[in-house]
Amino acid sequence: MPDLRSMTDDERFESAMAATTFERRNRPRHLLLLPLLLFLAAAIAIVVALYTHESSRIRVGQEQARYKRLVQGVADLRDLQGAQSQASGGAYEPVPNLLSRMEGFARDAGLTRSLSIPTTRVDRSEGARRLSYTYSNITDPSISALLAWVEISCEQVPGMFVNSITLKPASTQGWTVDVTFARWERESS
Repeated sequence: MPDLRSMTDDERFESAMAATTFERRNRPRHLLLLPLLLFLAAAIAIVVALYTHESSRIRVGQEQARYKRLVQGVADLRDLQGAQSQASGGAYEPVPNLLSRMEGFARDAGLTRSLSIPTTRVDRSEGARRLSYTYSNITDPSISALLAWVEISCEQVPGMFVNSITLKPASTQGWTVDVTFARWERESS
């Protein structure tokens, strides 16, 4: 090592610059940057996971509330149907031209397509028969029109009730409904 007292100012400056450059090369900056980047990636992943969890929790809460309303509505509907059925002796008079009336209810509700012919099933019991009308794959762009048709049909035909209903979104046509209406009628003598 040269004697610092015998060095000129320029030599001392060059020696200091060389030492600074050598020191910079020996600093392990990458060892500090890598954990910092990993920490930032973990923090971002945690924020995304918390956001996803919260939005999923909100959706689950909404679906649970919707399910509770649906179950309550079904229970209320069954109570009303039972009361109506008991008040009328359990069976209603036959309705002439029922399928034509159902088509008219569909037009009144605003359905854009005509109804397909339903599958009809008859179950007989003592002095009465249970008629079931199953409409399959009724499509319409408006879910409210489909539900209005179901509601109008039940309101306008005495004793008519919904035995089952399935609503599905259709990829291009809007909504598809499969619905089975049922009604008790007196046997004609």
